[in-house]
Amino acid sequence: MKPQPFDDEAPTLRVQARDPALAQAEAEVQRTRALVMRSAMALRDAVVQRTDWRQIVGRQPVASLAVAFAVGLWWGSRK
Repeated sequence: MKPQPFDDEAPTLRVQARDPALAQAEAEVQRTRALVMRSAMALRDAVVQRTDWRQIVGRQPVASLAVAFAVGLWWGSRK
C-alpha cells in the first residue's frame, strides 16, 4: 500500500544533518513553527471568546437589551 500525502501513518523521512549549522537552522525552524502555532491558537481562542454572544450579554445585559429592542423596532418598521 502506497502512503498518501498527509497520511498520519505514512513513514516520515528524517535526514540526519551532518553540518551543525544546518541542524541549528532546523531546530530554529521547529521552534519558530511551534511558536507560530501557539500564537495562532491563542488568537483563535481570543476571537471566539470575544465574539460569543452569551458572554457579551452576560457582561452587558442592559446594553444588549437596548440593542435587541432597537433592532426589533427597526425590523418591525420595515415595509
